[in-house]
Amino acid sequence: MRTTVFPGNLAPIVVDVDCKGVRHVDSFLWSLDASRMAPEEFAKQTVDDLQLPQECVALIAASLREQLKVAQQLQKFVARRDEPLLPRHVTLVVDATNEQKRFCDEFVWDTLDSSCDKPELLARRTCADMGLHAPFDAAVAFAIRRQLYRVALGFRPHENKASSQRDFPMPGRAEPHCWQARDPRDPRAQVPGPQPIGDPPPRMTGLHVFASKWHENRAAKLAADQPVPDISVEEAWANLPPETRERFEQVARKGGGK
Repeated sequence: MRTTVFPGNLAPIVVDVDCKGVRHVDSFLWSLDASRMAPEEFAKQTVDDLQLPQECVALIAASLREQLKVAQQLQKFVARRDEPLLPRHVTLVVDATNEQKRFCDEFVWDTLDSSCDKPELLARRTCADMGLHAPFDAAVAFAIRRQLYRVALGFRPHENKASSQRDFPMPGRAEPHCWQARDPRDPRAQVPGPQPIGDPPPRMTGLHVFASKWHENRAAKLAADQPVPDISVEEAWANLPPETRERFEQVARKGGGK
């Protein structure tokens, strides 16, 4: 039995780009199998459907490719392991927003269950029990997939508990509480997935920039079967020399670019 990090082999992608004064935040599931659509084609369709600046095409495509690279590295590492990456059960902290309502809860997740639509089924049942109407369930299901991915990227065997999950950016920047699921009845919602709810962009810090790089480097080392230190991103940040932390702060002040 192998750990299932991506139920249905679908990676949760969050695109968060700024271009010509426009901030575009979107999320969707992308198949890690051979896709019939290239990232550039998807980016162009998104820009055309939502009438975004054409310069967003390259930014969206680059963000999508970068996140797919991290997800595929992790997927390959999991497939090569003799033992499951995660224990049988992990705690997922789910945080999602829709129609100015915020849903926060914890789920105990069976990592050996590879059912393609288990997150969606659980989200629909939970939202129905709580009287939350569609498309709230789409936001909850996506947050479940996102948190499972987060746990796998930063997993440490001795800290399988909700309190150990830190609120730092994953690949793609935006977190679940920054967006809401689109209403499929809205004719403007041509591209399925969440959209911003009007919250101001979070202030980028050096720790945020470092955390993004830390997750990416960790996934690359796992994929290459290289040893990964048993340390959290906060501990790694605290161990950096002051001058290195300052360089990350300078990058953050410039907008978080590479």
